[in-house]
Order: sequence, then structure tokens, then C-alpha cells
Amino acid sequence: MKKKGDTLRKQMIRGGIAGLLVSGALWSIPYGLWNLLSDDGYGRLLPQEEIEAAPAVFPPWPEIAPPGPDALPRLSRADLKRYFFPEGATDPDYGLVIRRFDQRPVAIWDYARVEDAMRGDRYVLDFYRRLRAAVPSLPPAYSELLGDTVPGDPETNAKIWIKSFLKQWKPRYRYVGVSYSEGGIDDRMIEQGCRVKPSLFVASLSWEGEDGMPPEERYRMHEPGIIIFHRLGEPTVDHCLFRAMTVALGLHPTEAWFFDPGPVTPDEQARALAALALVYHPAVKPGMDEETFIQTLLDRDLIEP
Repeated sequence: MKKKGDTLRKQMIRGGIAGLLVSGALWSIPYGLWNLLSDDGYGRLLPQEEIEAAPAVFPPWPEIAPPGPDALPRLSRADLKRYFFPEGATDPDYGLVIRRFDQRPVAIWDYARVEDAMRGDRYVLDFYRRLRAAVPSLPPAYSELLGDTVPGDPETNAKIWIKSFLKQWKPRYRYVGVSYSEGGIDDRMIEQGCRVKPSLFVASLSWEGEDGMPPEERYRMHEPGIIIFHRLGEPTVDHCLFRAMTVALGLHPTEAWFFDPGPVTPDEQARALAALALVYHPAVKPGMDEETFIQTLLDRDLIEP
């Protein structure tokens, strides 16, 4: 014989499920309409005719064409200040210590509607692979959305996420994600149309002390994000993406390197990649401070004194 309480409990569960189904069906109508309008350029997106035109660049900026690894220049100790340890840094994400990926594969992930995300993944993945051809010690990258076989363990793989569609969104929806602790950095990055936020492995859960997470793990790059205001394929985008990608991989967003608003010349491309190759030398470990990093390079004759 069923108890009255059991029957009532079952009725309440069934009623709750039915309520969810009905409310879901009701919400699907406006949600579907919103998606339709968004696809036509409305909703959260701007109509096509209101999207800001691509910037005019005269003369044309040089192509981002990384040289081969054997063509990278040898840097000096003085050269490193252009790419590392900005004055007054207090945030490990910004430039207090060396941070880099290990050799776990890196997923490229563009946050957009599916058709835009596939285009973004393909564009950024090709860009990344050109950088890796110049610096072979960088970890391999892939895009699951493009059908790549996922190498390694997807649960522990790293990721670089991209938002390359802000320009076509209405201003109030141009969400840019978490911020640096260094004052004003985010605003300046967005002002120049390109923002990058390195993200360390489980940074919010890392800890120090005798039993704490070792620096090599604590300062391992895990999920950096790149936000580009202009659309992929516009004249200045590759130069923005080059600076952002090198910072996402391990350089620091210094005044001389990241905040230079002009084009990245072929010589500058080679020198920045040479600096990145130093970060990925086996002797260099995440968490190194400036003194330890430079002394490690000098001890192995990797830079000029």
C-alpha cells in the first residue's frame, strides 16, 4: 500500500518536470526569434551597414611572415627588456615572472556562432602553426571544431581562446572578460583594438608555502584569451594577433613591444620570435624571476652579455 507522502512527492516531481518542459517550450519561441534576428544582423549584433569599416592603412603594412628557426637573430641581454619584466609589474599574468605553456597540446577555440567560429579557428590555427614553424619548441595546436583528432588528454590540454567578433556586436555587449590587476592595462589594450590576457594553470587555486604548488606548475600557461576588435582579414589584424599571440605564449605586454601601435616589421617579427624561443628553451622554467631567467640564458651562452 502506497503512503500518502510518497504519492504526493511523485506528483510534485512530475509537476515540476512538466513545468520545466512547458516553460522551455515557451522560451524556445523568443529565443529562436532572437537567433533569427541576430543572423540577419540585429539582436545583439549590429546591422551590416552599421559595422565600422576596415581601417585604411597607407602604405600597406608588411605581411606577417615568420622566418625559419635558423634565421632567428641572436639577442643580447639589453634586447630582453623590450619583451620581458615591465617596470613596476606586480601581477604574474602581466610580467612579474616567466610564464609559458608546457608541451601539452593547445586547443584553439573561437567564441562565436558556429560558422564564424570555424572560420576563426581555421584562421588562428594557421597563424599559430606559422609561429610554431619559426619556434618548433612551442606545443602543437589543434581545433576540435574543425575535426582535428584531439591529441593527448583533452582534460589536461591547454587552450587559447579567441574573441574576434567584437566589432560586429553592439557596444553594450562587447564583454571583454577578466581584467589585469595592473591598473589601466585592459582599457589601453581595448583602445588599440587588441587585448590579451594570459591565464595561469588553476591560478585561483594555486598556493604557496612548504606544501604549495611548485612554480613550474603554478606559472604554467593554461588558458590565455585574445580579444580582437577588428574582424579577421582586415589590414591591421595580423599585426595585432602577432603581438597578442606572442604575449599569450610567454612574452610580456611591455610598452616597447605590445603597446607599439604601428606595424610589426620583418626584423621585429624575427626578434620577437627569437625572444619567444628563449622562453621555450628546456633550461627555462615557469616562475623564473628576471635575475634567474637572464643568468640561465647567460650560463648557456644563449644571449650576448
